[in-house]
Amino acid sequence: MFLEEKRRTFETSILGSTIIHTVEPKNIQAMMVTQFGDFELGKMRRGVLFPLIGNGISATDGKTWEHNRAMLRPLFVRAQMVDVELEEKHTQNLFRQLPNNKDGWTNPVNITQMLFQFTLEFSTELLFKTTVHSQSSSSLQILSAKPTKSFTSQDLAKNLDEATQHLQKRFSLLDLYWLHNPKSFQKKNIKDIHRFINLCIEGDVQRTRQQENRELESKQDSGFLNALFKKTEDPTELRNQLLNILIASRDTTTSLMSWTFWLLAKHPEIYNKLRSHIITHVGSDDQANQITFERLNSCRYLQFVMKEVLRLYPPIAINSRKATQDTKLPLGGGSDEQSPIFLKEGQVVIFYAHITHTLREFWGPDANNFDPDRWADQKSTWAYLSFSGGPRICLGQQSALAEAGYLITRMLQRFDRAKLADPHASAAHRPSTTDSPADYMIYFHEAPTGTTLG
Repeated sequence: MFLEEKRRTFETSILGSTIIHTVEPKNIQAMMVTQFGDFELGKMRRGVLFPLIGNGISATDGKTWEHNRAMLRPLFVRAQMVDVELEEKHTQNLFRQLPNNKDGWTNPVNITQMLFQFTLEFSTELLFKTTVHSQSSSSLQILSAKPTKSFTSQDLAKNLDEATQHLQKRFSLLDLYWLHNPKSFQKKNIKDIHRFINLCIEGDVQRTRQQENRELESKQDSGFLNALFKKTEDPTELRNQLLNILIASRDTTTSLMSWTFWLLAKHPEIYNKLRSHIITHVGSDDQANQITFERLNSCRYLQFVMKEVLRLYPPIAINSRKATQDTKLPLGGGSDEQSPIFLKEGQVVIFYAHITHTLREFWGPDANNFDPDRWADQKSTWAYLSFSGGPRICLGQQSALAEAGYLITRMLQRFDRAKLADPHASAAHRPSTTDSPADYMIYFHEAPTGTTLG
């Protein structure tokens, strides 16, 4: 589209609405920071998302958004949603699904699906002290209380997948989003997802009531749900906020990890280099019990790899804002696009991170290439917005990077090689509100015992 227009900013008419499209970093910066008050998500965004997440932080503007952010931000700053022991527990569950054959290679595995299961199980136990055992069984186990009704991991994963696919279809219809509202979305997907969250909330309430002494209370106060419960006791508000966090932590982190293994398998030289850095700075597989997030952060090349994956495949590839009043964007007007462009109140601007992330002016002639080394000298600017920016910057950014960095590290400690079942396949995308790869098959080769580098 931008190649056809030969412009970074242009206007179109879609379903009767005039839309501004842009990939210009200065325009994105204006909407996110310098002219933040002139823009909002808009009623269309809220209408698309409301059936599932209600007035959660991802769908609100103004005072409601300010309230949501003020309530959630201290929880992320304090705990950062990170638990090394818990993630190692779920990593071991994942490893059990990757037995190697006599030649050291695993059978081909659907890594995208496996990682969706991993993040679902890890996130539910981290958030709710609940595990759905999506990697090992089909039962729901609430660690604090027994549910009155059964709920399988397959149910939860299937409903989350289908719900986000329905949301994507609603987004594509813009202001006519209400035309897509099938019964399966309302009566099955949403109903069952809400039931799961309600069970978790009920379990937390029951656990709180059963506390017999301050020692037990202090130990359990570290739970995210318990901490959020102290901010609000409204069950609907609790459910809305928890669903926002669950969907974001599951989908965006899976996106990062899935694309990472896809790209590493296609670039074995980078796989080897990253593995070498991990073993040097973090340790080998038999030193897993010594891993800390401080040691992970010290491995700069791991950070470079994750940044480069997010540059080429940002989880939120397309986003939008709506003008709250007559205003301007800095660039896009005139034949040379160097003049401001006028926006009417209510006009929608769609911006495309995945295109901005490959503009040669900012990323060089090899902008489309996977090259983590570029980050040795590259500074983050508004040409890079994988976690948004400004007042609406992603609260879970550090948590997502920590979770993904840990799992990637553990995989490369355990496996010294990876190869795609179809090495010539081009990247295919999974239809959803976030950008993850479509299912693909991959093999991993387990490093011989007692060795460090392949």
